Amino acid sequence: MRRRGRCAPSRRCRVQRPGSSARRRRRGPAAQNAGKARNDVGFEDVRLLINGIASSIFANDAQRERVLGVALDGIRTRG
Repeated sequence: MRRRGRCAPSRRCRVQRPGSSARRRRRGPAAQNAGKARNDVGFEDVRLLINGIASSIFANDAQRERVLGVALDGIRTRG
C-alpha cells in the first residue's frame, strides 16, 4: 500500500509539502511570506487546482497556457 504524501522509492520527490521540516514550519511558505501569494491559499488548494488543469483536455498549447496563467493569477496577491 502506498502511503499518501510520499514518493515511490524509485522516484525522486519533486514537490515537498510546505511545513515538512521544522525550519519551514517556523517561517511558513516563502511566497506567502514574501507577499507574492494569497495567505488563504494552501498546498492542497494549489495541488487540486494544478491536478484539475493537468487532467483537462485542451484544444492546443496556447489554451492550456492561458488557463494555467489565469489560475496562477488567482493565487497571486493583488496590488
